[in-house]
Amino acid sequence: MTQDNIYHNLMDKILAKGIILILLVVPLLMFQYDFINIKYSFLQMGTLLLASFYIIFRKEKFWAIIRENPLTWFITAFFITALLSISGAQNYILAFDQLRIFICFILLFYLASLIHSELREIAIIIVISSAVVAVLGFLQYIWGEKFIYSTLGNPNYIAEFFGMALIIAFSLFLTESRHLVKIIIGIAIYIIYSLMLVTYGRGAWLGFNCGLIVYLFLLYSQLTSERKRLVKYLSGLLSGLIIITIIFFSLSNFFSTPNTTFKQDSPSNTLLSNLYKNVSINRSIETRLAIWQDTWKMIKDNFLTGVGIGNYELTYSTYRNSLSERAEIRVNRAHNDYLQVWAEQGILGLIALIAFFIVLFWLSIISLKNIKDKNHKIWLIGLICSIITILVNNFLAFGFYNPVPAMLLWILAGIISGKLICTQSFQPVIPLSKKLACSTNIIKSPNPLISIMLIIILIGLFLQSLLLLISEFFLIHAVNYYYDNNYIQSIKEGEKAFRVNSNDLRILELQINSYQELRQWKSSIVCLNYGLSLYPNYALFHTLLGDAFLNSGDYGSAIASYRESTRIFPLYARPHLALGIIYFRLKRFDSAISELKKVKLPESDLADAYNILSIIYARKKNYDLAIKYATMAISLDSANMVFRVNLKGILARSPQSKR
Repeated sequence: MTQDNIYHNLMDKILAKGIILILLVVPLLMFQYDFINIKYSFLQMGTLLLASFYIIFRKEKFWAIIRENPLTWFITAFFITALLSISGAQNYILAFDQLRIFICFILLFYLASLIHSELREIAIIIVISSAVVAVLGFLQYIWGEKFIYSTLGNPNYIAEFFGMALIIAFSLFLTESRHLVKIIIGIAIYIIYSLMLVTYGRGAWLGFNCGLIVYLFLLYSQLTSERKRLVKYLSGLLSGLIIITIIFFSLSNFFSTPNTTFKQDSPSNTLLSNLYKNVSINRSIETRLAIWQDTWKMIKDNFLTGVGIGNYELTYSTYRNSLSERAEIRVNRAHNDYLQVWAEQGILGLIALIAFFIVLFWLSIISLKNIKDKNHKIWLIGLICSIITILVNNFLAFGFYNPVPAMLLWILAGIISGKLICTQSFQPVIPLSKKLACSTNIIKSPNPLISIMLIIILIGLFLQSLLLLISEFFLIHAVNYYYDNNYIQSIKEGEKAFRVNSNDLRILELQINSYQELRQWKSSIVCLNYGLSLYPNYALFHTLLGDAFLNSGDYGSAIASYRESTRIFPLYARPHLALGIIYFRLKRFDSAISELKKVKLPESDLADAYNILSIIYARKKNYDLAIKYATMAISLDSANMVFRVNLKGILARSPQSKR
């Protein structure tokens, strides 16, 4: 072996160990949902460092893998649509933040294609990290946590990760020859699967079942000589999963009445149903349908080029008409990645994304017929079906935008493409792939100046990710101080985070809440005005600005802010209730009645609206309506003594009581 070969092998080994380290570390970083950007930061910094390193030391191979990869055209098309969408974005900073994430995933795809020979080691790391996440999730429940997030911040994120990891674990199980290691892998599979059930991630369940069905079908059809052995091992493995599933559903009473909720303090609840408090089975489905309806309106208005990557949340508030009962919930994802890509990048971006995966699967299935080694077939089938799990899940969730599932998706896709390119038997049977690869040869190896410029860009993106990480740590301190009721210190830490990242909606909301808790209305107004300069169609900010003006005694500005909020989101209850209260104080009773009758949900606001209506009608001497609305308020909140006293006073003043 020549010295150059030793050097090149060393560089490839460093790249492989770097990606394996990312796969191990990123899933195990323990932060709750609100701080998921920390995972993104570590993922981006690691990817950008590895890419810069590889371009410096092995630039010829880096550019060669881009030229030879038949999927480069589709990645290029997707990237171009992302760039074009930025031209119509409301907020360019948000768009470039999302573009940085896209760039990192594209780099991760190409880097992973270079280390396809390390697949077994990568699979072991995936199974180990997912098993550790599962064990930590169970420990959280034992320690009293009722909302299991483990290290991924959200039960749905856990389920998405586990669905992909389980298929990889099956392939690791089937290709392992040592019985003791097989048993250990089987135990890990049962642990991972058990916690995936407990997450109630129904989108991930659906994705996993679809991936498993395709996995079993491909194994049975492609490995005809190994069917007896496969039936032997898989029947035992799947029987255990079926038993776990039966036990889970018998304990959880999942298929109870349609509007069943799991209440923590109910004595009749089972162990598993205590995991969640007031979680409605149908609520998430209803919410998704409402979001999809609003997203479709957005798509119809921006069909070709979209609203701009990273601008979905900012634009959504303009189209938000379906979520009346959950008006204050931020909707930053469409809960259907294909709709979100369409909304942000237009139909061309969606076509490029779908074409990428169709060609990836098509080339993989064709190459399966020409692969002789059974273990290679099992691994390729496992990679394909692991990706299928997340693609199906993404019809109901946003796995493309979650750091761990998205990281795993692009690494596995890269490994598949690397195997297809480097497998000798692959070349002669797929003429289309050869044509695609040859056509990308127009991307010639650039001169050193281009490589240097690319490295400078990557270093700039790395520094940007580092600043984002610093901002997240300041935000963590600010949130901790806020929940300790130390609002002054929370504001100070929030200001540090704000100086690093002035575009983060979470930082703005925390600062605003802290100022309002301290009743510093002028500071709150300044912060809200800045927030509205970034997010002009965010109805909650207009409502909070109205609250600040109202508490400052500026009724005119408060009315204007509430009016703007109702213009953006007519079904939003809070500004209508606030306007009703202001008009009541100003003795403009007809205007107050008009606003209060627009309050529909939630029940707490509706009860307050009914109570104020009863007072207004009593003052207008319409006691029948006054008694009617007072009674309705009590029916919604029977424990409220103010409502009961109000009804008693109305009854005492009514002509019927005098008679």
